[in-house]
Amino acid sequence: MGLSAPLAASADTATTRPATERQLSAPASVPLHINGNDPKRGKEPVRWLDSTIVSRGMPAGPVNFAVSANNGAPFVFDPRSEPLGWQSLRRVPGSRGAFVTNITATEDAGSATGGTLAIVARTSDSNIFFTICDVRNALPQAPAPLPCSPWQRLRD
Repeated sequence: MGLSAPLAASADTATTRPATERQLSAPASVPLHINGNDPKRGKEPVRWLDSTIVSRGMPAGPVNFAVSANNGAPFVFDPRSEPLGWQSLRRVPGSRGAFVTNITATEDAGSATGGTLAIVARTSDSNIFFTICDVRNALPQAPAPLPCSPWQRLRD
């Protein structure tokens, strides 16, 4: 027997529900791409989430890190950081405070010793920046600077 209405899966409810036309809704973990993610034009919140495991060179074994750009502010999550796991990437030297629309992270394959996390962020003005963080130890709480290289713009 067929279904009478189109269905859409929801990560928020872990169920299916009828899809509605002309309605935009998404769980907080889903990136929204409205009007180029320009905060001046779009009314919906801008969210981006990615995660990666760093295993090489980690003294206590692999760690799963996450990065987020929630309403333009870039964050990194280190589950070992106490009491707060989410750390603002605006504490990285060279941060210009720009509105971040996309962010991603991966284990830095170019590191000879391992234990490094590469983070790449795109801003609303289409600039792309990167930083490399030493994550062999838990990331420190604010106001301490994060153990990351200064943000650098990728060149064409």
